Amino acid sequence: MAKKIKKNSFGLSKPGSKKEQEYNYKMKVRLEARKEMLEEFTTVLAWVLRAKYNFGKKRIEQMIEDVYELKSDTTMKEHGQDLLSIEDIPPQLLEEVGLDIYKLIGRLAWKHVQRIEELKHVE
Repeated sequence: MAKKIKKNSFGLSKPGSKKEQEYNYKMKVRLEARKEMLEEFTTVLAWVLRAKYNFGKKRIEQMIEDVYELKSDTTMKEHGQDLLSIEDIPPQLLEEVGLDIYKLIGRLAWKHVQRIEELKHVE
């Protein structure tokens, strides 16, 4: 009588399997995209602070450090320290200064789409 092979009932792939390699590759690509996006955003932020608001090196560095620290605070819950939730910030901005951040983002994203559309009509 042949020995019955048990299936992996936990849905876990074997180490080094094709499925695990694909997952690892997707995660690597995702992390690289996030890293690139963060570098681009930080560079653009620094440039706007310099070009539009005449910030010097010290003020640019402080502003960017503050942004990174706040972002770090918003992710600490997953590490057992609940400092600030990113979901708490938009309602607070709306209440304190009347800024609907989602509307602002939507308006600016639409403005970008319109710029692209205008270029298509010029060509």
